[in-house]
Amino acid sequence: MNTLTLDQTRKLARALGLPTRSRTTKAQMQAEISGADLNSLTVAQLKASLAILGKPQGGNKAELVARLRNAGVGVGAGAPVAATPAP
Repeated sequence: MNTLTLDQTRKLARALGLPTRSRTTKAQMQAEISGADLNSLTVAQLKASLAILGKPQGGNKAELVARLRNAGVGVGAGAPVAATPAP
């Protein structure tokens, strides 16, 4: 996520429903993005966030959340997310 420009970081924050103020620094926005609760977002918000990051946007909500977390977005970001085994 550190490779994003300030403009991309702002767009991502907006897509995640986070406040973006003109005086907020890139580091502050990235901290808020890293703490975002992805499970509370809509599929449209998740897909918009993935589009900004240049990631694939297909799949169900769990797959979208996992893809964002693997990209460094949201609570628990950075650690690879394993698929939930089928019962």
